[in-house]
Amino acid sequence: MPDRLYLTYTLTPEAAASIAGHFGTLVLNFPMSRLAKAESALRVYPINYDEAPILETPFLAPLDEDRLRSLVSEYNAPDHAFEFETFWDLWQHDGTDWHVSPTRVRLTGHGPEFEGTEEGEHLSIEFGLETQFLPDLTDAASLRTAQSNIRSLLHLVSQLDAALPVKKRRLWSESGDNFAEKLESKLRASEIQ
Repeated sequence: MPDRLYLTYTLTPEAAASIAGHFGTLVLNFPMSRLAKAESALRVYPINYDEAPILETPFLAPLDEDRLRSLVSEYNAPDHAFEFETFWDLWQHDGTDWHVSPTRVRLTGHGPEFEGTEEGEHLSIEFGLETQFLPDLTDAASLRTAQSNIRSLLHLVSQLDAALPVKKRRLWSESGDNFAEKLESKLRASEIQ
C-alpha cells in the first residue's frame, strides 16, 4: 500500500508565535491548480482535530489574498490550527495514458498550543500518495512524469525555504521511511533495467 507524502516545517522560535502570517505565506506561495474545477476550502480548528471547525469557508480561483490574510489573522490563536485544502497540477496516470491533472493537497499550520501535532512542526503539506513522485519501473513514460512531478516539488520547497523563517524542514512518508532514499532506490533500479 503506498504511503502519503508530507513536507513539514519547523519555524524559528520567534516565528512560531505568529503562525497565522506564516500559514498565509505558505498558502500564497503554493502553486494552485489552473485546471481544477472544484473550489478550495479554509478551515480553522480550535484545540485539536477532534473539535469541529470554528470556520469553514470556500475559496474560488483566483485566490483572494486579502480575504485569506484577513481570516487567518482574525482566527489567530495559539491553540488553533489552519487547514487549506486545494489542488495543484501534476502528471497522473488515468489507467490508459498520462495527463497533467489537478491533485488534492492539504496545507496546515498549527499554533504552538494546538494538541496532537508533531512537536515543533508548525507548517505542513500533505501531497497525497508518494507514488505520484516515484517512477513505476514497468512504465517507460513514468520516469519522465515522475521527474516532472519531483521538479515541481523541489521548486516549491525552494520557494518556501526562501519565504519562511525555517529552522528545519522534512520530506517524509507516513510509514516513516525516508522518501529521498525510496526515490534514489527506484532511480538506481531504473538504471539497471
